[in-house]
Formats: sequence, C-alpha cells, structure tokens
Amino acid sequence: MNEAQTQRAIVDYLQTVLFPTHRVVAIPNGAVRTASGRASNAVAGLRRGVPDLMIVGDGKVYFIEVKASRGKLTAEQSEWANWCVMKGLIGWCCAKSIDDVRVALGAWKIKTREAANFARVQPRAQSPAHKAAIARGRAAAVNRVMR
Repeated sequence: MNEAQTQRAIVDYLQTVLFPTHRVVAIPNGAVRTASGRASNAVAGLRRGVPDLMIVGDGKVYFIEVKASRGKLTAEQSEWANWCVMKGLIGWCCAKSIDDVRVALGAWKIKTREAANFARVQPRAQSPAHKAAIARGRAAAVNRVMR
C-alpha cells in the first residue's frame, strides 16, 4: 500500500471506531503545484513537517504522521514530532498501519467502539502474572508511539 492508500484506510478506520466526542481531519499541507508542475510552498501558513491527520476531542489534539510501509520521517517531521512530545499536551505518532493507530489510541486513552466491543468479550478474571504481562506490553507500545 502506498501512503495515500494507507491514509485512506486509517481515516476510514477512525471514522468507524471513534465516538462522537472525537473527530479526525486530514491536514492538506502538501505543496501546491504550479502550472509547470513545480512544487511551491509559498502559500501562507504551509509548514513542512506538519502531520497528515489530526484527531480532536475532549479538549485535546492528537497528530498522526502517515507513512507507507517503508517510509521514513523527514528531518522536518522529526522536529515537529519532538516539539509535540516536548509540549506534553499533544499526542503524536507515526503510523504505517491501522495497528499502529490502535496502539496510539490506547496510549492516548481514547475510547473507541472497537475497544468497547473487545472489552465485552474478554474474561474478567486475570492472574497477577497476566496483568503484569499486559502492562509490559502497553509500556512497550507507548514507547513505540513516543518515538
């Protein structure tokens, strides 16, 4: 899947699982093409590195930078990610798949229809060892999201 297809799949997923308390929007920050086909960032307000998607809800903002499976962050995207994380008020993740978005939503504690349905079918009793394994898995996922 290329980046545009991945972004389309992620947006479809988010529009399906997010409750009405949250909304997802694409940030059309790409370079404008001139008649000759050259890219121009001369339009006021365009900034390199701004993430592709934004989730807004419950007084918070979360950003998702979408990449194809082999895509890498540019220097500007990395700088933007670091700025978001340093502010501590803004969630940021790089997603190459819907699974990456699921991890981010969990780390950001955004409730979803999918998680609500999953919780209904989970066994209620868990051993202390099982709870510890789940906590370790969540901590590892949060570390991946913050990178």
